[in-house]
Amino acid sequence: MELFLQILGGIVLFIVLAILAIYLYIRIKLGKYYNCDADSEETPLLIHLNEDPMPEWTSGKHAQSIEQSLLDLQFKAGKVYTIYEMPGYQLKAFFNSPYTAVMYYHEIAGLWIDIVAETVDGLAITVSNAPMGEALNNRAGTDKHFHKTYQAAELFEKIKALVNDQSCIKVDENNFREYFETEYKKDMLWKNRNGGISLEEFIDTAKATNKNYSDSAINEAFIETKCQELGQWHYAALEEYKNLHKTSHDDFEEIEYNLIIVPSQTNTIAYIDYLYEHAYLTEENSEKFKKIHDKDMDITRLFETINESFSPELRATKFGEVDYPIQISIYKIRDLAHNNW
Repeated sequence: MELFLQILGGIVLFIVLAILAIYLYIRIKLGKYYNCDADSEETPLLIHLNEDPMPEWTSGKHAQSIEQSLLDLQFKAGKVYTIYEMPGYQLKAFFNSPYTAVMYYHEIAGLWIDIVAETVDGLAITVSNAPMGEALNNRAGTDKHFHKTYQAAELFEKIKALVNDQSCIKVDENNFREYFETEYKKDMLWKNRNGGISLEEFIDTAKATNKNYSDSAINEAFIETKCQELGQWHYAALEEYKNLHKTSHDDFEEIEYNLIIVPSQTNTIAYIDYLYEHAYLTEENSEKFKKIHDKDMDITRLFETINESFSPELRATKFGEVDYPIQISIYKIRDLAHNNW
């Protein structure tokens, strides 16, 4: 099964690989005909690790072989975890200070390992034998190396050479869970604040699969991904606003369904789709605006142009601003029930 394998950085360099791989594969191959629960396909902004008291996947031959190879390298086996926000994604940690190895499993994406060390100066060095990942950009402070054919011993030799005599922080069973969750949040914040996944990354990853996907298939999958991203930003921004202003859930519930977001950057077509989904535009006019503004990269200007086309009494009004998960302005729709646009 061919997959788009997408990667985000740090110690969790490949933990989102499987969820994005499956999501993008579905979108590219089946597109709008695939009827799925979008929430189940989202890459969460935060994750939480829960211990798995009886993992089945670790008894498989491949997992056993990888584990034994790490034990032979003097790694000590740690706990097995599930990820609360990602059903079906599992991992097992191994420790050989200052190195941490993480074996990941997903029933479709398979098994792969990272070996990681972080210097006291804040440089996270990662080597991995995941099948793809070179196409995506990475945040500053990370040094990532992909070696698809390497086994554990080869990865270990590689990272030891990269670390050399640099001093590193210690990650062990006691702080692994907190460290893992924190690094994931750093990477997701960095990715979002750089506009999320880009079309260039999407195209480069498509090329790396050595599969001949049509431009329209890639573009459709990309737009679906950006729509998903906007939906996630919407709820995160409203939650951030509510928390910053200490607004009670009951008070906020009265207005939250009349709120829309204007992010500092995103894909134009996906954003117009977002406005339609939130009843700010009708389907007919959303298609018209797509044709007129398909090349417009300034989302703030785009929103102002659309908003000013409303009758003054029906224009959305500025409600507030947040800078999480990205710089976002929040607007309140004047009359959601009778918005004719």
